[in-house]
Amino acid sequence: FVLICAKTGMRTGELRQLRWDDVSIYVGKKGNEYVKINVRANTSKVRSSRTVTSICVPEILSLKDFTTAEGYLFSVANKGKQHVSRHWLSKNWNSMKATISPAYLEPGRRSILKPYCLRHWFITERINAGKAPSIIAKLCGTSPQEIYRTYHHLFDTEREDAVEGGTYRGDPHNYSEDVFDDYDGVI
Repeated sequence: FVLICAKTGMRTGELRQLRWDDVSIYVGKKGNEYVKINVRANTSKVRSSRTVTSICVPEILSLKDFTTAEGYLFSVANKGKQHVSRHWLSKNWNSMKATISPAYLEPGRRSILKPYCLRHWFITERINAGKAPSIIAKLCGTSPQEIYRTYHHLFDTEREDAVEGGTYRGDPHNYSEDVFDDYDGVI
């Protein structure tokens, strides 16, 4: 759950309700395997469907041994017929969080670590890699305005570079080729 959340930027509620019929695996033009995930509108916070493409193929395939083809990916009962609850996720997250060495966290920071932090990490990593906010927003089911509003502090260097004549990362002509490798939104 943790790795897939970190590699897709999906909301935890969307992941908890993910079914096998929402997932397909394909080989892209460069020979890489990708997983395409259909986020259904009724599972999305914004009630809008979208497609997420990611490289988390091994993590997805490892779940097949625990569920049935028509069930949920994340299930603890009935071979995939019932998705994991918020309570189950919270209990296991807290158990995992308790194993983190205090040396890795500032005092008092352990209490604010939530599964949603993985989504923030995903978006932050994409912004820092120079991906366009509009593509990140589309992939994550939010708006570019929300990306700018929430992650404005990450764009300060861009503003300084633009004033000094440097390259502006948000320039649509400054994409790395892998952004549009095989599918609009693969990052």
